Amino acid sequence: MEFYALFFNSYHYTIQYSECSPSSRLEWIGEDVFGLTTYESEHIITLASGCLDLAIQIASKTHKADCVQYYATINLPFFMNNTNWGASIRSAWFEPLMFDNVFWTEDGDQIPKLKIPQDRVLEFFESMLEFSKRSD
Repeated sequence: MEFYALFFNSYHYTIQYSECSPSSRLEWIGEDVFGLTTYESEHIITLASGCLDLAIQIASKTHKADCVQYYATINLPFFMNNTNWGASIRSAWFEPLMFDNVFWTEDGDQIPKLKIPQDRVLEFFESMLEFSKRSD
């Protein structure tokens, strides 16, 4: 699966079919991928950026569990449902990611269930970061 195309298609179909379309790619990532709600685009974008940064850090095993931002983010539902802490919250890692009705195919079909295997989680989030920065 090519993740960039998955994000591209999903973002554009969300805009096409949603009553409240996201104003940016990071807003879509915040709302649809991370499940954040604020009703304020600039806040969603800030939170989504922090979530995406932490997701990449956890997936690449470079996170530092020594700040309030880490603890606040790791306790969000997306991270609670997709990470395992073992014996300590400080040593979180991703389980396979599970998504229900978030993503779309190139043909416009919504994907009811999508599982990202543990060995592709870093690639998934790095592609998401690339997608968030481009404007194609």
